[in-house]
Amino acid sequence: MARLFAGLFGGVLNVLIMSVVGDAIPMARRGKAMGMIMAAFSAASVLGIPCGLILADIYDDYHPPFILLSGLSLIVGIFLFIKFPSITGHIEAKETKTPHIDVLKGFIKDSNVTLALLFMFLLMIAGFTVVPFISDYLVHNVGLDKEDLKYVYLCGGLATAVSSPIVGRLADKFGKVKVFVIAALLSIVPIVIVTVLPVWPLPYVLMFNVIFFMCFGGRFVPAMTLISSCVKPQRRGSFLSINSAVQQLASGVAVMIASTIIINDASGKLFNFGWVGILAAAATLICIGVAVRLKEVS
Repeated sequence: MARLFAGLFGGVLNVLIMSVVGDAIPMARRGKAMGMIMAAFSAASVLGIPCGLILADIYDDYHPPFILLSGLSLIVGIFLFIKFPSITGHIEAKETKTPHIDVLKGFIKDSNVTLALLFMFLLMIAGFTVVPFISDYLVHNVGLDKEDLKYVYLCGGLATAVSSPIVGRLADKFGKVKVFVIAALLSIVPIVIVTVLPVWPLPYVLMFNVIFFMCFGGRFVPAMTLISSCVKPQRRGSFLSINSAVQQLASGVAVMIASTIIINDASGKLFNFGWVGILAAAATLICIGVAVRLKEVS
């Protein structure tokens, strides 16, 4: 029940954050803002798991990390309640408010919205056919120890935290679509390489995985900036909620597709992972074709 309620409330926070950025940050600076948020996500991923494990080890109990997270959430909630500005400029007047079902129908009829959702679906396919299987592949095929995985994700997460704001600034300077296209094209190379890595020493594996995570994260910064500008401000929250659902659906579909291609032997070794990399590369190319057709709506 606790996890259910955490999901019901915590699950919408990402949507709200993106909506606030879209409403509060002008398009000219939105890439930088998205880059900082993506960097924060990466930093949280890098720091959160080790901190939780360390606390659990110190107290020999799994409860302290959850207590700490609850306490931090309470502090952040109080701070937001006191200090966070009210962002209501995009809300329709009560007498002209559009019914929810009409909003949904409008999305279905809006070709730019359907393109944006297709764009996000393909982007998730291009990433989550590969990412969930990297750990097993590195251990059973590349020969890393399970203890080495923390270095892979630590280095990858730190690299993404540094690169995301830089990509955001580039998106503001040179255009969101252009930067996304370049980042997506660059990501194809590490995607294909990571899925066919041979037995290699840890330093070489770290190098290619850092490049992979940087390119993987680099695509999402201009992508989310584009997504946040595909609808009018008064529809942004509703659209991003639907977009979030599409992301979750696509990530599940991606894992299902990859799991039908990948074969494991008795030792856990993965076969056909290279074909999954080719599939992810193909989805990336199609995603680029959709991205160049997206229109910004002010």
